[in-house]
Amino acid sequence: MALSLDPDSAETLAALDGKRVALMLKPLRTPVILTLREGALIASDEGESDLAISATPGAVLSMLAERGGLELPAGKISLSGDVDLARRLQRAAERLNPDWDAPIARLFGDVAGHQIAKGLRGLFDYARSSAQSMLHNTTEYLREESRDLIASGELAEFTDAVDALRDDVERAAARLDRLAKR
Repeated sequence: MALSLDPDSAETLAALDGKRVALMLKPLRTPVILTLREGALIASDEGESDLAISATPGAVLSMLAERGGLELPAGKISLSGDVDLARRLQRAAERLNPDWDAPIARLFGDVAGHQIAKGLRGLFDYARSSAQSMLHNTTEYLREESRDLIASGELAEFTDAVDALRDDVERAAARLDRLAKR
């Protein structure tokens, strides 16, 4: 329904018509095949796909958090098939801006529909803000209090130290090889 409520996305959606995407959320074993057909999204559980996306729940949570400006450790996402289709879908999703006022106004009239839509937008904004706040607080707790997650700065320091140690070992091995040849 949201797809049909965004008049600006009609051209983008027309270019994606008939494309099939297999979406598998691990640990589930059966993917959901999503097909865009004439501006509607159709879900099924069988058939071939143009693009296969497999993700862990943590990866999906990380992507949603990223949109809210938070940084969580990335989960595992794998793509196979038409990667250009994945880019086009990502751009289409970023630009999607459905007009929720029109269908609500048809049901309740212009004045009441506008007020109801405004109230629903406020409710969704509050829910989004609350979810982002909860996610931020949970991330901060996991990083600072329980130390179950490491801060991105600490991870960068650790990987830099590992790289430096690897380089030192390679130099020492090369030196030992030169000494052994003498």
